[in-house]
Amino acid sequence: MTAELSRDMARDSMKEKRITAAEIAKIAGVSRSTVTGVVNDYSYSSDATKAKVREVIAEYG
Repeated sequence: MTAELSRDMARDSMKEKRITAAEIAKIAGVSRSTVTGVVNDYSYSSDATKAKVREVIAEYG
């Protein structure tokens, strides 16, 4: 499954419910703990990873 298809499927399913950290992680290609760290501003992840997670949150949020 391509990342674009995965995003489209996730977007469709998110219309009815809130997105979870696990779903954000899957779309962004990172771990759930990375998502949690970015959200709570204590992540030691790279700036690129933080930006990717924030982008997914903004898109599906």
